[in-house]
Amino acid sequence: MTSPYPAQRSYPEGKTIFVDPDKPLTNGCRVIAKINGEVTFKSYAEDMGHIYLRPINPTYSPMEVTGKNISFCDVIIGSYTPE
Repeated sequence: MTSPYPAQRSYPEGKTIFVDPDKPLTNGCRVIAKINGEVTFKSYAEDMGHIYLRPINPTYSPMEVTGKNISFCDVIIGSYTPE
């Protein structure tokens, strides 16, 4: 999940992420979710009773997941880029 903007947090290929499966979901947190058997890494958003998964890259559209078969696996708590 890579952002085109230098000042925004980004997770390019090869970056290691740290997750916490017990951390509660909060608006704006980054999550690993499973939708219909496929795993995705997005930002979690709630808006007026609807739940969305938003990519960091704004060229991709948010996905509304309200009422869909979705499970939230982990919340991202940090990252590391190897030398």
